[in-house]
Amino acid sequence: MGQHATLGCPGEQWARVSGAAYAMGASDKLTVPAARPREHGRFDIDKDRVAAVDHDGNIYVTVTSELAFAQLRDAGYKRGRVRVPFANGEKPLGVDVKHKLRLADNRARLDHETEGMARRREAFVERTGQPRSTLSSPRWALVDRMTVRTSTGEVMTYPMLERSSSFPDQDPLGDAVGTYAVNNGTIAALDEQGRTWVAGASDAALNELQKSGFTKGDFEVPFSNGERPVFPKDRARADTALAGTDGQSFNSGSGPGLTG
Repeated sequence: MGQHATLGCPGEQWARVSGAAYAMGASDKLTVPAARPREHGRFDIDKDRVAAVDHDGNIYVTVTSELAFAQLRDAGYKRGRVRVPFANGEKPLGVDVKHKLRLADNRARLDHETEGMARRREAFVERTGQPRSTLSSPRWALVDRMTVRTSTGEVMTYPMLERSSSFPDQDPLGDAVGTYAVNNGTIAALDEQGRTWVAGASDAALNELQKSGFTKGDFEVPFSNGERPVFPKDRARADTALAGTDGQSFNSGSGPGLTG
């Protein structure tokens, strides 16, 4: 599509932030500076944020997604050096701007996740020949959103393998669905949604995966390097799945792939 006389807002999940007030750390009130003429009709990326400037100098921002880039291309925006507001910890001060940014981000992330889910399902079918996985409790434990403490005392939340937000055409989860990995007596597999399931490494678990079309992959295996669930309900679920090989448990302070 040809370049428009006035490009305008690329889409509904974009927030107009021209002149918006914000704070940076303990600094005084600042405002988003006016766009420079050379930025008009351009867009740029900083971390997970993309900004576009129309021919009137209006600045729009959203989170990166395939939809956002498609809208920019369709509207005639060109990649160029553009300052990207709210990509480096700036805190919006106006209620209206806060609302616009939150709404824009939520819409964009939903669009991005929907696109990513569709790609993952397609990749899963292509790799395994199955429409969906049969992974389920109690043999397998779903670890997504489990909070764990590592062997060094760090608290983190699974999953460790995340989709890229800076470059939406790259999706590590899409590349890994339908694969499994083994480490220190723990086996992990990624289903058609990119969710991570774990079990104690056993012939039964491996045979189940291989019969379902899963192939050997290469990714970090949760609960294989001393991680321990923080919450009792998660410990119970993980304990049942991971203790399948030798009856050891998290509650006893040991288990498959666990130390200490």
